[in-house]
Amino acid sequence: ARTEGVVSALPAREVAELGHEGAMAEGLLDELETLQPPHIAFWALVARRVAYPVFFAAGARSEERQREALRRHCAELRGLITESTGDGSTFMARGCVAELAAALCDPHLCEAENRLYRADDVG
Repeated sequence: ARTEGVVSALPAREVAELGHEGAMAEGLLDELETLQPPHIAFWALVARRVAYPVFFAAGARSEERQREALRRHCAELRGLITESTGDGSTFMARGCVAELAAALCDPHLCEAENRLYRADDVG
């Protein structure tokens, strides 16, 4: 798979620190805010299958970095879903909304949330 474009968008220091796979995963997560329906549904599939397992794996990067990325990423997904529901919402096909919801409820994110926000660690 071609990942040079995603990886080259990150600073060289981060690529060296995270490795090629880690840099690609981080780049994919950062792409969320640049996409619109229906492309965002395809992004959600790739994020769930490729980026989540690499980025949110235990020990893959600092817990603080994962915690901040998880918070920001879930907030972005929640915002996109909220914008597409209810009166006066922007149109988004049901399939797109379903993929965003699946990305938000993905087991990798749930595991990362449980690991990063344990009751005894965070008040």
